[in-house]
Amino acid sequence: MAGRATYPISLPGPGSYSSYGTADIFGAYDVSGGAVGTCTTIAACSSIHSVQITANIAPAYGDPTTKTYQVFSITSKARMNNNNPVI
Repeated sequence: MAGRATYPISLPGPGSYSSYGTADIFGAYDVSGGAVGTCTTIAACSSIHSVQITANIAPAYGDPTTKTYQVFSITSKARMNNNNPVI
């Protein structure tokens, strides 16, 4: 999809948080689960069957012992259930 973006996480403590910044925030998939590429026209977007959003969140304070931050990754996916395609 056009406009897909990733955002790295930078926290003021030890630890590596780079793996959380590699997931696309928004994703679109066709009926077989394959990623839909650039979606700039109606025809290009017509194959979208499901969409996904991913958000990574972290608390304002790190663990007092390890000084690391626990990151929570939340992903939600919705799919269309269209059994009557338009002809």
